[in-house]
Amino acid sequence: MDEITMKKQLIQWLFETRAFRAAPEHQPFWYTSGTIGPYYINTHFLFGSESEANRLLQSIDQNLDQPADLIRLLTEKSRAQYRSSTLYSSLIDRVVSLARVIPCDFISGGERRDFFFSFSVAQQLNKPHISLFKNREAWISSEQMASRRLSENECAGQKALHISDLVTEASSYFRAWIPTVEHLGAVMPNTMTIVNRNQGGREKLAEKGTQLTALLTIQDDLFEEALKMGLIDEGQFNQIIHFIHDPIRYQSDFMKKHPEFIRQQIAAGGRNAERALLYLEKHHGPEN
Repeated sequence: MDEITMKKQLIQWLFETRAFRAAPEHQPFWYTSGTIGPYYINTHFLFGSESEANRLLQSIDQNLDQPADLIRLLTEKSRAQYRSSTLYSSLIDRVVSLARVIPCDFISGGERRDFFFSFSVAQQLNKPHISLFKNREAWISSEQMASRRLSENECAGQKALHISDLVTEASSYFRAWIPTVEHLGAVMPNTMTIVNRNQGGREKLAEKGTQLTALLTIQDDLFEEALKMGLIDEGQFNQIIHFIHDPIRYQSDFMKKHPEFIRQQIAAGGRNAERALLYLEKHHGPEN
């Protein structure tokens, strides 16, 4: 499959699995930060479907306090999904084709959503997998060995290729993934992600000496293609482009054009009301 065809296929999968959801033109999504935006990305839905991804995420959460059991589960689930899901196996094959030319001694993935992809990539490349946890524990596993926790400098002189689901500002890399790899005595000269949100993560990683490769990047041409494919309408396209070029201005413009929006959201109650109140607190001070 050539590069252009593969890109169109990836875009189709994003919408097909609801990994990418575009908001109606005048009804943006609330983000947990109390800000609004015209789209959501749940890259882990590319595991095959939203329901399959949510089941696996629930299993991960249930086993986080037992890393050996979790790694065994992820090894089995990743292998089974690669065999049963054409979407998932095609996606992994694309990552693997790019990863083969990148020198590395092991594949790493971080808690939690990186695991949806990193285990399968390690399996297809026949490389050890190192699971990185937010508490800075690192566990190694492979087809030839049972999982075990690694100690300081056990990977001295080795190179990691980190596989992630999504890169925004790369905060997880600096908070946990890179320091943990360096504690093992290794380096992370390269990382690959399914989606780069294009919000500064690539540049920050480059400053650290880590090169980012992305299957898809959130930029104009992705949505131009989605518009041509009929996956979004012109109103959705315009608001997405506005947002990705200047999210602060997008929010300000939307609120000016829709002065009733906050009142309606609060009146509706639930989680959106909580986020609308958070927005008010940020922009107008606490409610009396």
